[in-house]
Amino acid sequence: MADEARPTFADRVKFQLLRLGRRNVGALKRTLRPPSWPAPSDGRLRLHVGCGMVDAPDFVNVDLFAAPHVHVQSSIDDLSIFPDGCADLVYACHCLEHFGFRHSSSVLQEWARVLRPGGVLRIAVPDFAVIARAYAAGGSLRELQSLLLGGQDYRLNFHAAVFDEATLTALMNRAGIVDVHRWDPERVDHHGFTDESSITCPVGADTVLLSLNLEGRKP
Repeated sequence: MADEARPTFADRVKFQLLRLGRRNVGALKRTLRPPSWPAPSDGRLRLHVGCGMVDAPDFVNVDLFAAPHVHVQSSIDDLSIFPDGCADLVYACHCLEHFGFRHSSSVLQEWARVLRPGGVLRIAVPDFAVIARAYAAGGSLRELQSLLLGGQDYRLNFHAAVFDEATLTALMNRAGIVDVHRWDPERVDHHGFTDESSITCPVGADTVLLSLNLEGRKP
């Protein structure tokens, strides 16, 4: 994906507005016709926790909101519906920061719990280090503040933690996740969709990726 194809600030605003407009309709559709769980040809269980309005192919979508594609309506810090070691991949995009920073470890431990040995925990969060550099280089506070503070367009859309690569890596290690490294939305497996892991911001003549994307495996 070329830089110009990545989601812009305007795309992000449009996405948020569409989500708000579709929420009530989605809740009604889900009540009338609950979605069936996907049946991937490889038989693997992939969880998309905090999916929001993104319906990722071959993922079981978990979110607190009753969107029509949400298979499990639950707070994503409690995956008790899933047994230990059942999932091959847990993906969480721009939702860990919605929990208080003192709660980050327990949330990651819960996500790691449901992974099978060898399973992958894939995370995207706003990259505080890049956001700080973008602002220092003349980036617009208007475009950056929602990444730091949340969109604040509904009760739960507030951020309560910030992360850089060292901090998030240490938290993932503490949860039992090893071999933590960056992943690229353009190249990683099972990511044939667009979400906030690709969000960018213009800074001077450059376009910078504002998402910190890390993944690791459960031993």
